Amino acid sequence: MAAPRSGNKDRMAWFKMDAGRFNTDTAGYSLRQSGAYSQLMNLYWIMGNCLPADESGIMRRVGAVVPEDIEVVREVMREFFPPDADGKHRHALLDQQLTDVQIKSAQASAAAKSKSSKLKQPPAPDADTEDF
Repeated sequence: MAAPRSGNKDRMAWFKMDAGRFNTDTAGYSLRQSGAYSQLMNLYWIMGNCLPADESGIMRRVGAVVPEDIEVVREVMREFFPPDADGKHRHALLDQQLTDVQIKSAQASAAAKSKSSKLKQPPAPDADTEDF
């Protein structure tokens, strides 16, 4: 699921969407509940892997404006986004994905820096031409 690009290059623009896992997690859910879960996952990722404690802001951002939608979002949040000690709502699967992405990104960055530094080193002098 892609998020709109912003000027923040550090923000992760996408996350893996495992359709089988999503369907398993939402089995028995109504279309409204599945949609709320999808919207909350997108918002969670866009917000930097955390839903704020401010419920009214969450509701506004996911488009829950009528009482029925607000209650559906609350139900989904209780099941998939439990609050932490600071009252911010967490999602274990997306948190793990972010950790995995950060590890891979750090490894790729280190490999690129290593390769770049090797390319920037001056060539070793040729043993045959050192005396000239």
